[in-house]
Amino acid sequence: MEAQDRSGEVPATVPGLNPDAEGSLIGEQQWQAIHARRAAGQNVSAIARELDLDRKTVRSCLREQSWRPYRRGVAGPRPCSTSIASGWRSAPHR
Repeated sequence: MEAQDRSGEVPATVPGLNPDAEGSLIGEQQWQAIHARRAAGQNVSAIARELDLDRKTVRSCLREQSWRPYRRGVAGPRPCSTSIASGWRSAPHR
């Protein structure tokens, strides 16, 4: 079910859950709006234009069966920082 504004019309854009988040993140409300528009017969380009999203973002959203919040990957060790430093130390200097 889509949210209506005071005039009774469905707004063209649907805000994400956190407006301060990175611009490419899709909130649950936007995910639902994308799927609702697709179920109503709109094509990917029309949905992207209407919601001011990239077509690739809309396509990837439509591939997902359910909304999942964005989770940043776990930061691991930076392999190049230690290998560069150790290689530099062991390299012959001129």
